[in-house]
Amino acid sequence: MTIRGRSIVMTLVCVALVAIPPIIGARAGHLAEASRALPQTAAFLGAGALALLSQPRHRGARRLFGVGLVMAVGYIVGALCSAHLVAGGAPAWQVVIALQALEMGQALALLGLLAVFPDGHYRSGADRTAVRVMGVLFVAVVMVMRIGATQPTYPGSFIWGDQVSAANPSVQPSLAWLGPVAEIAYAASFPVCLATGLVVLVLRFRRSEPAERRQIRWLVLGALVTVVTGVALGALGGWVQSLPMALVYLLYAPAAFAVPLCLGLGMVRDNVLDIDVAIRRSMAYAVLWVLVGALCIGAAVVLGVLAGAALPLPAAIALTVGATLLLAPLRGRLERLADRVVHGRRLSGYELITRLGARLEATPTPDQVAPEVASDVRAGVGASWVRVVVDAEGAADGGADVASERGSDLGARLVGASGTLTAAASPAMRVPLVRGGVTIGAIECGPKVEGRYTKRDVELLTSLGQQAALAIHNGWLASELEARVDELAASRARLVAAEEAGRRRLERDLHDGVQQDLVALLARVGLARNQIRRGSPLAEDSLLEVARDGQRALLAVQEVSRGLHPPLLSDRGLVEAVRERAARMPIPVDVRSGLDEEGRLPRDIEHAAYFAISEAMANVVKHSGASSAVVDIGQSDAALRIEVRDDGRGFDTEHVGLRGLLGLTDRIEALGGRLSLTSSPGAGATLRFTIPEGVAS
Repeated sequence: MTIRGRSIVMTLVCVALVAIPPIIGARAGHLAEASRALPQTAAFLGAGALALLSQPRHRGARRLFGVGLVMAVGYIVGALCSAHLVAGGAPAWQVVIALQALEMGQALALLGLLAVFPDGHYRSGADRTAVRVMGVLFVAVVMVMRIGATQPTYPGSFIWGDQVSAANPSVQPSLAWLGPVAEIAYAASFPVCLATGLVVLVLRFRRSEPAERRQIRWLVLGALVTVVTGVALGALGGWVQSLPMALVYLLYAPAAFAVPLCLGLGMVRDNVLDIDVAIRRSMAYAVLWVLVGALCIGAAVVLGVLAGAALPLPAAIALTVGATLLLAPLRGRLERLADRVVHGRRLSGYELITRLGARLEATPTPDQVAPEVASDVRAGVGASWVRVVVDAEGAADGGADVASERGSDLGARLVGASGTLTAAASPAMRVPLVRGGVTIGAIECGPKVEGRYTKRDVELLTSLGQQAALAIHNGWLASELEARVDELAASRARLVAAEEAGRRRLERDLHDGVQQDLVALLARVGLARNQIRRGSPLAEDSLLEVARDGQRALLAVQEVSRGLHPPLLSDRGLVEAVRERAARMPIPVDVRSGLDEEGRLPRDIEHAAYFAISEAMANVVKHSGASSAVVDIGQSDAALRIEVRDDGRGFDTEHVGLRGLLGLTDRIEALGGRLSLTSSPGAGATLRFTIPEGVAS
């Protein structure tokens, strides 16, 4: 059965139970006496029904409703007995004992409620034993009443008069001495149960956590309101009794409603005593909800009472139940009005989806999307808090590898929240954010402010989640695109600067190296020519010096040209050029290749890969303190994949990152490639980069 169905059924049951005593009283001409039961019975039944609808499996909620149910049955039996006496009938001894049993059952139900208040569980085995022992004793008292009480008397509150008694023809003379003992036990049942329950509650309070203590304080508050109201009205005495009956009931309403209402609220809420604005609104809504329910149910009961004088009892009860059903739409409208007065206007599902869509269009960045989604979801489903958790890496590209330092923060989790929550807060409802078959995050909702989540709430949250997933995904794509455009502009500027620096370095190398060798060569040639002209025997030595200077100049030119583009790279390919470069390193470098020996890569890819590997090996020698290194060259997924690793000292990449490899990063990314670095102290370093093979061809 749905929550709405359970609510209707429980409302009808409560209305029938509450209406029967006044209807019986109206038919017997004792409406005032019969109506004394109405406020307190309605309070316990209403509070129990509210708690049951909020927490159906809560043992305390069931026992609170049970207290109201026993009370209602007691007042119905008492009303029937009283009407029978008014009509001139004689009381039946079975009815008298039944009234005593109902009153003791009410006391036992109250003890059972206090023993599990507020979380619905016994704190210890002693609490459970106390309740069971009392139950066994009360059953024994009822049995003794039946066989030992010669004149059972009921002086309780269920009847209209002071007391009712009847002779017991089934008493056993030999056990008649047990009658007075049973009467004493009956008279002490309610005080003993109440005292035992309060002791259990005090012990629980002393051992409880702060949250549970706040719930127990609710009962203390209700008891104080009841005591203060009772003392104040008792002091006024005769003046109160002279007032109209309706006004008297209104004055006594706080005393009747305070304890049961606080019991119900204390079980379903653990933070109502906080002075937070949202909590104060919840309290205001609870008061308005009670007033609306009392108004509609009271109207139905009044109608039943008025008809009770002219109709049979079953017909009057049926009329009361029917009036309750007819007033249900009005009650729903008034409850929605109360909700709007306290919480403001709440959007419907369609309005919420429409508004969220418009707001997401205006908030394209991911760090703005999550808070907007959290705020609207909280307003739409009535959650105490909402948290939107997004796996940014999954939202951006479904789990692609992080390529460079500027993207190294994409794996962080973006959190947008609305409402007050802690890091350890556990969600009551959770819907994943899925885009393209990939889960990119989740929307998590805390407990609902009023009631529990329904199927409609889950469907609404799912629809909002689909909309939010698309917006978050698109937002990350836009952010990634913007970041790549900015990085592209910066890398182009760095490439231009690097090219200019390369030209200046080449000019300096030619000026300081080859040019000076050529100047010295020309000088020796001039010297040798003069010596030959004079026939000097030193001319042959000068020519030998000229040959040696020419050889040095040739080597210098070759060295410069090798820095620009090694001839071996053009002639034999990437692997052979890397091996030749590795052979000139001061540490052993093992070059491994998985490339096709017969095939060749595009020229610019080989050029970029060669100088990237050369720079990586140079960094190993300069900074790692390694004793050896490995260069692994391979192909997969239409891309050239290169890995350079060493056995050096390593470092923490979180503090160093790729800042020292910007030139190498620019060189690789200019061809659409990606570069990553992994290392840890004492475990060496590994530099990986990939270059798509199709970009240059």
